[in-house]
Amino acid sequence: MRIGFRLLCASTVFFILSSLVSWVYAEPSREPILRIETGDHLSMITRVSADSSGRWIVTGSEDKTVRLWDAHTGLPLSVLRPPIGKDNLGAIYSAVLSPDGRTVAMGGNSNFGDGTGHLMHLFDRISATIPPKSTLTGFDAPITQLAWSPDSQLIAMGLRQGGLRLFRRNLQLMGSDPEYNEAVFGVDFSRSGRLAVAAIDGSIRLYRLGRSGLERTARFVAPGGRPYGIVFSPDEKKIAIGYQDTARIDVLDSTTFDVIRRMDLGQGNLGRVAWSADGEYLFAAGSYNRSGKFPVLAFPHKGMGAATDAGYFSNTIMSLAALPEGRVVAASAEPSWAVLNGNGDRIIGSQSQNADFRDLGSSFRINADASMISFPLRAGGDNLVFDLYKGSLIPSSPPDNTLSPIQNELSYVENWKNTTSPKIEGNLLPMKQGEISRSLAINRNDGSFVLGTEWFVRRYAKNGTPIWDQR
Repeated sequence: MRIGFRLLCASTVFFILSSLVSWVYAEPSREPILRIETGDHLSMITRVSADSSGRWIVTGSEDKTVRLWDAHTGLPLSVLRPPIGKDNLGAIYSAVLSPDGRTVAMGGNSNFGDGTGHLMHLFDRISATIPPKSTLTGFDAPITQLAWSPDSQLIAMGLRQGGLRLFRRNLQLMGSDPEYNEAVFGVDFSRSGRLAVAAIDGSIRLYRLGRSGLERTARFVAPGGRPYGIVFSPDEKKIAIGYQDTARIDVLDSTTFDVIRRMDLGQGNLGRVAWSADGEYLFAAGSYNRSGKFPVLAFPHKGMGAATDAGYFSNTIMSLAALPEGRVVAASAEPSWAVLNGNGDRIIGSQSQNADFRDLGSSFRINADASMISFPLRAGGDNLVFDLYKGSLIPSSPPDNTLSPIQNELSYVENWKNTTSPKIEGNLLPMKQGEISRSLAINRNDGSFVLGTEWFVRRYAKNGTPIWDQR
């Protein structure tokens, strides 16, 4: 059967696969999963996008929702809710609005264990629902990036493993390129239909849609680092590349791939890049920061001018997208988003309503029976006091003899603060890959302890053996 399959022509294979992934779809469980609706995202915004006319903005988040906003007023319009599950099942890694504003394509971590693999959904913007025959399934790895062609007829998909896929709007598979060794995070169409892809395997690949489907026209090693973001200038003469592992941007000639300009700012990264729709500004952002502020950098004069700050966030900037009139919309891990221009004006946006308890130190205080807890909502903020018996949360600073700071200074847990590698006697504590430990509390009776990480609360025995965890 394998031999016979390989002898099928490419177009037949594409037709069979597209038919299978479009129609074979076992729905996840319909058991309700209760969520608190706050009117905003509760976790990192992973992707922001807009239609070509700048009427609507779409944000996708690890909180498993996609939200639609009015791009002129910043007001929320609707919430798109794909199927979700336990832990991070249903987390959205990419959500993109088609240039014509009709359809939102979204994907992420969506393997429900029923044999259908990870999913991509096409939501109708007006009804905020998934129409019939609008779900693709069968992907072996999470979807890390999606991009629409300028005419809204093609969807390019990047995967964490397995490379690139290209589909028509009706979900017919038009081609694929599995020759990738790492995840794809950068995908962009030019106005004429060229496709540029950046993967953290170090290579840049360019494609076109030819008679035989997807055709790779070039592959070359990126000028430096691990390429993360990639975007064509509106006139298609230049390609900008941002990197995952360095605060550097390369601007290349889109024909010869020679480096026209290099901007290297040192620490952090500038993995997210976007040209303004008029091509006047090149915007860049990421984990690069100055004194705790994460700027969106604007390079005027078609990317050749000196950098200015278009705006600031208090956490890593995860995504940028062009808007008309020289504007850009940026989204962060706070989570929040804002529309900015090259002059440094914040036009509209949605501020994070979340508390940030990182690095509170001795300002986090508790009484002996844990019935009263005093804490600021963020470092340097005013304290609130939660009274468990009264059920009240009020601004207050109780006397020092009522609440005492939690003491962890004599901890035998090593390397626990803001790392992925806390240890006991030199042995790593069991956690998920990439999970960051932020806080620690020790039971003085039996020596067991609890780590607060970005994803879990984890309790361990004194020797480091896991006892329980709660997401």
